[in-house]
Amino acid sequence: MLFSAFLVCCIIFIIRSNSKATQTLQKGDESQEYVPNEILVKFKEYAVGDIVQNKWLVQNIVSSVQGKIKTYLNQEISALAWEPLTKTHRSFIGDPYLFHIKIPKEIDLDYAIWFLKMNPYVEYAEKNGLVHLDTIPNDDRFDEQWALYNPPSRKDIHAPEACDISTGSSEVVVAVLDTGIDLDHLDLAANIWTNPNDPADGADNDQNGFVDDIHGWDFINSDNEPQDDNSADNLYHGTSVSGIIGAVGNNGIGISGVCWNVRIMPVKIFNAYLGYGGDIATVINGIDYATMNGAFIINASWHFTDEYQSLKYAISRASLKNKLLVCAAGNAPFELPNGWNIDDPSEGRSYPSNWTLDNILSVLATYLDDGNEYRLSYSHYGPISVDIGAPGWNILTTKGGEYPYLPFGATSAATPHVAGVAALALGICPGLTSNRVKNFIINGADYVSDLNNKCVSEGRLNAYNVLNALGGCTAPNAPSNLDAYPRAWNIIQLRWNDNSNNELGFEIQRKDQYQTVFLHENCADSNPTSIVYPQDNVDTTKQRTYTYRVRAVNRAGISPFSNTASASIPYTAPEAPTDLYGQSPTFYPLVDIYWSNMAVNALYNFLERRIAGYGPWEVIATLSFNADVYTDLNALPGHTYEYRIRAWNPLGYSDYSNVISIEVINW
Repeated sequence: MLFSAFLVCCIIFIIRSNSKATQTLQKGDESQEYVPNEILVKFKEYAVGDIVQNKWLVQNIVSSVQGKIKTYLNQEISALAWEPLTKTHRSFIGDPYLFHIKIPKEIDLDYAIWFLKMNPYVEYAEKNGLVHLDTIPNDDRFDEQWALYNPPSRKDIHAPEACDISTGSSEVVVAVLDTGIDLDHLDLAANIWTNPNDPADGADNDQNGFVDDIHGWDFINSDNEPQDDNSADNLYHGTSVSGIIGAVGNNGIGISGVCWNVRIMPVKIFNAYLGYGGDIATVINGIDYATMNGAFIINASWHFTDEYQSLKYAISRASLKNKLLVCAAGNAPFELPNGWNIDDPSEGRSYPSNWTLDNILSVLATYLDDGNEYRLSYSHYGPISVDIGAPGWNILTTKGGEYPYLPFGATSAATPHVAGVAALALGICPGLTSNRVKNFIINGADYVSDLNNKCVSEGRLNAYNVLNALGGCTAPNAPSNLDAYPRAWNIIQLRWNDNSNNELGFEIQRKDQYQTVFLHENCADSNPTSIVYPQDNVDTTKQRTYTYRVRAVNRAGISPFSNTASASIPYTAPEAPTDLYGQSPTFYPLVDIYWSNMAVNALYNFLERRIAGYGPWEVIATLSFNADVYTDLNALPGHTYEYRIRAWNPLGYSDYSNVISIEVINW
């Protein structure tokens, strides 16, 4: 630790000396693809350990680039004033080891990133990139929603037939990460999500880090009023997207969304002018907010052209909870006439579409011309990375201001059509995993010749085909004997008896001691055996007790809930592994080692070795919490080795196991 402190102090001295003496850190021209003077830094969890006990380490490294810590509430805190125990001092609500750092404008951003990457405690450092919304405004008004129903050609998404099966469910929540929503729009107000665990009383009742987040959150202005202020050219991007997903249907007013009955969660991550405020840090917090507050689906009508590890990990966290991210394939820049193949690196990339994560569903835009269907010329495409096409031109939808309905277009409009169909499917079967929903949507597409080799499905969205493919003639039985118990530092293990053989999946709901109402938490896929063993990834630092319930689903119906079960993870150092033993097989210069894991809150196991009787111990393997066997392939014939093992989590190490001695025979 003393060496680490010395190293950090040296780093601070070097960077400050360079800035004053050699001018190598002076700021140059800033690109418009990222926020000037901001860095996202991920610290190595193992290297830092207990972030509360070792806060000085974080403070010194942030200070080494003369940085301030930006919080998820958009506050700037000096490094020395940062307190890890203060919840609102987190940069990201989903990852306490990820930091959003603001550096002085005089410091060169690229040099600071390189400098941070050289630090042994830093996993990665990257720019805070800007995100592009995917809309081209359209001033013409159409009298009907051709994308939902377009006789006689029926080159539409077949919404009326789908609505004969289902018009949605108010239990399904779709998070719209965008410019906000007109919360008072007559065709949207009834379908706006309301947080059931945080009434308007000036307190953070559900302890999720947001005071009175009654209808979502505004990450631009750091308040609980995520209103859509994107009024330039009557765009109202977030309101437009929301109307396509879930404008109230059959109410005699205006238009109908794809899913008439749904709850839309407003998460404002773009400011009124679109060009600034939609950055990677804001998007990460938006995804984490939606994930932790019960969203089933996240609509992302935006893209960016550079890859950011921090955002990929945020989407991966959502994937662990089976949150489906429906995203735009992206549009070509205004100065270019045609979209590009995002699977061809020489043309360009579009993220999140280019990431191969199971919970990402990428959408290109289509249009009709003289009864024929085509890819919209400026819509990006990709035979591997883009999954499906959907209508994206002259789409009548909701707006704010004096014009409550106007046309809307591009991949921003195509994406919510798919999100709306996903909401319809989950309204029938809320236990469908994200990958299962994704496959139903892809497999249900109508073939379009112009989309041949342009996307995975080679077709356009068909809502009826998706719902019609859901199976089940009788409703499944309720699961029973639900049990919950700690498994690792950030994992609670669930177990229940599956009493059906016809379910399509299971919905897992959860609440903690600060919540009065269960929220949708996760899904588990259909199971061919009688016992199901899913896991729930939790943030141990919050020290919560979680209560669960489960139900089985198929198209014919939803079972009653199981019994409830509760668990929490001990906020202590782990217990030591036991029963360490091993052997060196005949004729092979190796050692097989086995042990029993006793800890319910370990993150890693560290296996150590030395020459028997003398010499220092060295770590020869860093293993997962549940590893209980290891083969030492570097054991030398004619030597006798001693082995021991201990468990670790960010609060510290366990005691050591017993020590064993193994002779490797020199044959």
